[in-house]
Amino acid sequence: MVPGGKTIMSAEVVAFSILKGWKSLSPGLRGTSYPGVGAPLNLNPERVLSKTLNRYEGEGRVDGERASDFGLRISAFFRPSAFGFRVLAMIALCCNGCSTTPPSQPNASLLPPLRPYVQEVANELGMVSPDRRVMLDEIATNIVAVLRVGKPAQMTFICTHNSRRSHMSQIWAQTAAYYYGLENIYAFSGGTEATACNCRTVAAMRRVGFAIEDATTGDNPVYLVRYAQDRPPIRAYSKLYNAAPNPKRDFIALMTCSVADKSCPVVHGAVSRYAIHYADPRLCDDTPTEAAAYNERCREIAREMFYIMAEVRRQRDGVAAASQP
Repeated sequence: MVPGGKTIMSAEVVAFSILKGWKSLSPGLRGTSYPGVGAPLNLNPERVLSKTLNRYEGEGRVDGERASDFGLRISAFFRPSAFGFRVLAMIALCCNGCSTTPPSQPNASLLPPLRPYVQEVANELGMVSPDRRVMLDEIATNIVAVLRVGKPAQMTFICTHNSRRSHMSQIWAQTAAYYYGLENIYAFSGGTEATACNCRTVAAMRRVGFAIEDATTGDNPVYLVRYAQDRPPIRAYSKLYNAAPNPKRDFIALMTCSVADKSCPVVHGAVSRYAIHYADPRLCDDTPTEAAAYNERCREIAREMFYIMAEVRRQRDGVAAASQP
């Protein structure tokens, strides 16, 4: 504490932050020369910080006692003679907490009720099994390849009735693309036959924070699903996978159920096809575990759609970095 009740950091805290940031730097950045340093920064940061802080602490002694005044230590740290070290420290501090993959920045316009759930999902990507990652990584690579040539990446999620899993997948894929700041990615859904978007699906998506409006009524009502304040709503209703407004060609087909996968051996217009089967929550309809089953499926699908889009972001940024001179 200092006069006035303000709390300040100690030099040791600063040193720890510098060291943590340094270790997060990529090897290439650590080996780069900077003004005032005169050589690549491929040195031992622990030794440098230890010697530097010991020297500065020694200069801060008053009558044989170590001065606890943070300003005394930090002023020595910022002397012109230490310019090279200051550059090193500032680079490391700026990179503190960073990884080799740029972190995502959730869009501020995501609906507030949805944000807590989305943040939880984004923190669970490590729960995706290694077997599933192989396929999801391939899907992400396919998306990046399409985006790289300047075309829109169109994804159509297909199940038998277009009533549950395919709608969840479409909505979560579009939300994840938005969350990771990915443009030109469009998610659709359809079935091998048209029925209706099941009311239980709608209830599950409302529970996690989506704003859903009943736009029409009838046997196959249209629901307007909002995930962000600055994006148009997703129109959720049952339709065939190749019915408007779904794309008729140049789309990635993602089969969300084994029945549709088997009954539809050829998906006309698809440039690639993946079987990402999910267990059908319909099996628990009208049972005590109904809500839990839909919640579980919603979470699983959300996690995997976020995994795909996080990987797209990582690959896209890697390509962009590699293309820099």
